[in-house]
Amino acid sequence: MLHDLARLYSPERLVAECETRSMPIDAFERANPIVLHARLGAKIAAEAFGVHDPHVLSAIEKHTTGAADMSPLDCAVFLADSLEPERTFPERRELWKLAMNDLVKATRDTIELSVRHLARKGRTVAPATIAAARAFGIPLEEVGASTN
Repeated sequence: MLHDLARLYSPERLVAECETRSMPIDAFERANPIVLHARLGAKIAAEAFGVHDPHVLSAIEKHTTGAADMSPLDCAVFLADSLEPERTFPERRELWKLAMNDLVKATRDTIELSVRHLARKGRTVAPATIAAARAFGIPLEEVGASTN
């Protein structure tokens, strides 16, 4: 329930709130501040709601971009966010069914679909998503993703 605590913050507020907390912000995050809502949300969950379970905080932090090292809880929250019923992309239903049977394969396939989508649109893929794709064995060159 806490994964999107900062999702509706403006880009300026996301950056400012992260800077106030001395959270490092990389070049990708500065160019795409919306991704900061995940890491910032984990901080707010701890500060405002007393959530200190590292597994829960990790799942909140990784729910948008994924990461190279994802626990089953990280995968479950990532998939719940990526495949929630309001999402309208055609593969959503099949990925949801897959997630009910194979969390790891569903996470891999969802990351691959996301990377393909971003590559088709000519958009930069988040470094954490690139790391996740590599960790899940997704051939980035085959999906057309720039790894710069």
